[in-house]
Amino acid sequence: MSRALYKILVDDLLSKLARGEIRVGERLPPEEEYAQQVGVSRSTLRKAFEQLEYDGILKRRKRGGTEVIADKPVKRYRIVAKEFYDVLSVAQGTTLKINDLYSITIDAMYEMPGIDSSIQQCADNWLAVIGNRYLPGQEKPFAALKVYVPEQFSDLGLSVGDQTESVLVKIESEYGVIAGGVKREISADKLLDFDTAEAIGLDQGDAVLTVQTKVSDSNGELLEIAYSIIDPEKFHIMTDVVVGG
Repeated sequence: MSRALYKILVDDLLSKLARGEIRVGERLPPEEEYAQQVGVSRSTLRKAFEQLEYDGILKRRKRGGTEVIADKPVKRYRIVAKEFYDVLSVAQGTTLKINDLYSITIDAMYEMPGIDSSIQQCADNWLAVIGNRYLPGQEKPFAALKVYVPEQFSDLGLSVGDQTESVLVKIESEYGVIAGGVKREISADKLLDFDTAEAIGLDQGDAVLTVQTKVSDSNGELLEIAYSIIDPEKFHIMTDVVVGG
């Protein structure tokens, strides 16, 4: 089966960047003119440009033309969820490095966004696990993470500096429980905390995705509440879940 024409155009432009025929900062000709130069329809060129913009190579501005802003695709965090357990975690293929561990009371938990009286029956004290999440081979984290664990599941053998797949996996392995329910809220926010912004390579006030996840076992007992602050330029999620047979 032959490759789609727009994908060939994408590869051609990336090759020109690699050879130095096109340089970062350069503006490409108008779409109609460029389409004629490469011998394709304008719609095919637009599809190629959309892919290159998603990959972080091009920046298109209305009435401002198309600018080359990078010579290599941005490495993005991508989730493909096909089963229930896939939906539980934003951890697939990434590493959590723990920066801090401390105890927190239920009164302090109530001050956090999205927390209501439903946690009152869970625990009076909670373990706070603070860390950053990294893509493979990357020195800069793409997400800052805070996980709160009820005290009955808090003896996880974790220390500052440890690297792990996720806190949830540690809970399951240490206590023999299995996650059976998840509630997740994803919102677009402005990043107000300077230290978090610096950690994930953003500026204070930049747009971020805030993800709150509550995970419980099959009996409805809460296992963890997690907050992730994610650089949206490095985040992509696709679900492909089929219910029933």
